[in-house]
Amino acid sequence: MNGLETEWGALLIGLLSGAIFFGGLWWTVRAGTAARNPAVWFALSLLVRASLAIVGFYYAAADGWQALLLCTGGFLTARAAIFRLIRIAGVNPHAA
Repeated sequence: MNGLETEWGALLIGLLSGAIFFGGLWWTVRAGTAARNPAVWFALSLLVRASLAIVGFYYAAADGWQALLLCTGGFLTARAAIFRLIRIAGVNPHAA
């Protein structure tokens, strides 16, 4: 790949990894707290979400540290977007 494709690809990988990780976290908290055995939900969710994020970062890192930096930026951008969407939806993250 040339430089521009690598940059966009790394950013996209970061955005997708972050959306899956943080969107999955939000979904797990909502579903896991009502589950019969929440510890299993949270443990399996962490395992799946972290594995997918690590695979994404590993794939982006193959194109160099610049691509890894862009992937991290995409990951953090997705985090901010998910948190903003949750706030707009009226979900209070600090509610008991």
